[in-house]
Amino acid sequence: MRIILPKARELTDWSAFTDWGWVMFTIGTFLGNAGVAVMFFYISFYPENQKTTDTEMAFYMVPFFNAASCLGRVLPNALADKTGPFNLIVPGSCVFGTLALCMIAIETEASLIVLAVLTGFFSGVYIALPPICFVALTEDKTKIGSRLGMGYGIVAFGFLASGPGGGNLLGKVDPLNWKGLWIFSGVLCCVSSLMYAGIRLGKYGPKLNVKA
Repeated sequence: MRIILPKARELTDWSAFTDWGWVMFTIGTFLGNAGVAVMFFYISFYPENQKTTDTEMAFYMVPFFNAASCLGRVLPNALADKTGPFNLIVPGSCVFGTLALCMIAIETEASLIVLAVLTGFFSGVYIALPPICFVALTEDKTKIGSRLGMGYGIVAFGFLASGPGGGNLLGKVDPLNWKGLWIFSGVLCCVSSLMYAGIRLGKYGPKLNVKA
């Protein structure tokens, strides 16, 4: 450990709730993860229901998505040391949201595979970069563990709520509301990107060449 603490970390750091940067980032990540989870749950069911692919190929949408996500989790972390995490998570989350909205226009198997790979890659920013951002937003480094745990304790509810929430939006009677589902996913991720951009602007200023 780089920092030897005089005592064990507190389970809760209540001062975090008065830190606007931490609060905004936690809410933004909650929304973003809720949007990403829609893709986890429904990217395989979507082509089967819409007859875009057969059942066998629909099954492989999840492996395509996860394989690309592995790269999306590794590369941003490798670049973050040079560019800063916020300079990556802002555009990455925005691109994912835009790609989720593009799911509305899917009509062929090839386009679906391409979007599965692209959304999988950019979903990695929501997995790889938030821990680094939480550290960057924590001035008192002795509280990193507490704030990271608190943040993810809140963010986890985004994953928990997104599956059943998206299913309720989708409906039970054909034709299912796929357009509404993809709008739900895309808008949540775009809103999270705007919140990240606000934090980046407030903490580091408007200059683009700043490591943020």
